[in-house]
Amino acid sequence: MRGSLRASLWILAAVTAVGLCAANLWLGELNQDEGWYLYAAGRVAQGELPFIDFAFTQGPVFPLFYALGHPLVEIWGVAGGRFFTAVLGLCTALVAAGCIRRMVRPPASSMAMLAVFSLIAINTYHSYFMTVVKTYALAGFWLALACWLLTFREGRRGLCAAAGAGVAFSLAAGTRISSAAMLPLALIWLLVNRQSRPGAWLAFGVAAGIACGVIFLPFLWVNFDAVRFGLWDYHTARTSGGSALTWWIYRGAFLSRVAQGYLVLMALWIWVLAVGRTRETGWTEPTAERWGLPVLLWAGVLALTAVHGLTPVPYDDYQTILAPLLAVVLTLAACRRIETETGLQRFVVTVVLVSILVAGASPIDQEWFSGGRDRIWWKIKERTPLQGLRIAASAILPRAGADKLLLTQDTYLAVETGLNVPRGMELGPFCYYPEWSDERARRCHVLNRKGMEHLLRTTPAQVAAFSGYGLSIRSPEILPLADEEQTRLQTVLRERFHPVWKLADFGQGSTELTIYEH
Repeated sequence: MRGSLRASLWILAAVTAVGLCAANLWLGELNQDEGWYLYAAGRVAQGELPFIDFAFTQGPVFPLFYALGHPLVEIWGVAGGRFFTAVLGLCTALVAAGCIRRMVRPPASSMAMLAVFSLIAINTYHSYFMTVVKTYALAGFWLALACWLLTFREGRRGLCAAAGAGVAFSLAAGTRISSAAMLPLALIWLLVNRQSRPGAWLAFGVAAGIACGVIFLPFLWVNFDAVRFGLWDYHTARTSGGSALTWWIYRGAFLSRVAQGYLVLMALWIWVLAVGRTRETGWTEPTAERWGLPVLLWAGVLALTAVHGLTPVPYDDYQTILAPLLAVVLTLAACRRIETETGLQRFVVTVVLVSILVAGASPIDQEWFSGGRDRIWWKIKERTPLQGLRIAASAILPRAGADKLLLTQDTYLAVETGLNVPRGMELGPFCYYPEWSDERARRCHVLNRKGMEHLLRTTPAQVAAFSGYGLSIRSPEILPLADEEQTRLQTVLRERFHPVWKLADFGQGSTELTIYEH
């Protein structure tokens, strides 16, 4: 590929990827998780720790790492957290591109890098979930970094790389617990892979063991109950309700939404299968042969997909951490099937242009501007979700007292205003466990029925804010509270607080936000 054409395609891909991040940052829908993830990072920045001082539902790596980006949140609010996340997401795409570069020989390597980057970064769906503040960007980065390290096999560098991969996989598990499935897979792969340097499995295992010990053991030692709740109970106690048919419907919808979100990757997968047997094209490096790294990547993609699909309520966005790995193995498979350099050039140009076309046709693009449909008429949003958040924050701040407390389950309001939520409410809409005992609720830093009613009656907060998510969700099942209980909690709230301001179409789900004063 001529240098000018390659440079032009890289510029086009990079500009499109950054443009998608910018659009998702400013126009993307708010997600309740953004609030309590950023709030947790803020608490860490102020000297507190997850599980020990407040509830958290993933490993401790995320709030510890995101505390580094807290100065951006102090300046720009949730937008600062999104910016930090978007940078991580783009870095993940670049690391994955670096991984394929180690697996494909020149001149195919530069073209393969561009294909991998485009498959990941030029995707509106993937860009959205790598921009809103969730664990995906950071977990995906650690997974891609570990796989890149495993492409180094020679001499002592191979041992150091294996140890580094063990640490990176452990950090991924400490960021998003489902990523832990990669650790035994990688260890087994190093044991049976003939190309691995002798002792690489031992270096990997020792480094991973030490890293997991450092990440998890201090928290397990201090508060085992809170860690078990955050990493296991919270996720497994959810229920989809309904019959066995409902269970299958949820799994079918999960796969359907993944295919829609990653349409270009799915089409490439079908093409690879349709072409058939791998040919010896001479493009691939020894590390990419049959028993090389692709075996581990395929095993990881399939194993983590199974883990995600078997959760009580599988969300398609869980798969975003696997997209970089899938892009690498599918691009490698394409390089094995395309015999000429001209064919590779056409393949890469097609990937870039089709990725841009599909990104422009994503349903998320419409959500940036559409406020839903009224019969045959489309409503245009009067403000972006972030603007709505800032409007609400500006209405809350003058009403806040010297205690700097905000009574809310919409935790992104606390992040945007720089206020604190009462103890026990750090998980936002998922902080209420009505049937739990006082002792278990206290150990896990959440609220049971008695604790919630006591907090509503005695909190020193001068201002409260509740959207449709507030006082309406029963955990850990994540089911709607019974109407009678919602009414009782609202009655208790209004014993001390009275509504003073409302904002329609606020936050995730576009519900009505009500602000109360004491």
